Amino acid sequence: MLNKRLKTVIALSLAGLVAAGAGNAAPVGHVGLDFDGMDRSVRPGDDFFLYANGSWLAKTEIPADRSTYGQGAMLVEKTNDQLFEIMRDLVAHPPRAGSTERKIADFYSAYMDEGKIENLGTAPLKPALDQIAAIRDRHDLARVLGGQLRADVDVLNATSLFTPNLFGLWVEQDLDNPGRNIAFLLQGGLIMPSKDYYLTDSPRMEDVRAKYLA
Repeated sequence: MLNKRLKTVIALSLAGLVAAGAGNAAPVGHVGLDFDGMDRSVRPGDDFFLYANGSWLAKTEIPADRSTYGQGAMLVEKTNDQLFEIMRDLVAHPPRAGSTERKIADFYSAYMDEGKIENLGTAPLKPALDQIAAIRDRHDLARVLGGQLRADVDVLNATSLFTPNLFGLWVEQDLDNPGRNIAFLLQGGLIMPSKDYYLTDSPRMEDVRAKYLA
């Protein structure tokens, strides 16, 4: 049986949908199945994917800068456009100093100031480079790596694989002994997809390295 709280949530949700349908809420655009994207000339038992998506596939062009395209990519593009509008508006009308909105505006302005970025060159990296240059033995290395560790990766639960540090820390049940938790270290990710891009002596990989380094 549904508990009281869940019933309340469902009731409020249904009430919201009814109000939206009655014009008492802001319009949210088309919601539901895209029947125009279907290809009803295809029998669903023969190829259900084409039956459900055939017309959409036929009239939708994959952008030249992408290998795949779909509703997910469209949502990301729309979200990014909305975020850019918000940031540009904050820059054009600076909020109160110290506010979260002002921090966003300042961060965006600093990011877009290509002239200052070029003038600074590698100067912002100097503290990190000096720290690396000061490593003399394994103890120094352990100290530097340990100082950068953050619990910012999670392979199983959130599939979060990226960390800006060399290693990310992740604590989870031991895969061999579930009765205890242990710490896992996850490499933060190389810039190119895998070690083959760096080490394989195939003509294609050599071309990739040459272009990437250039």
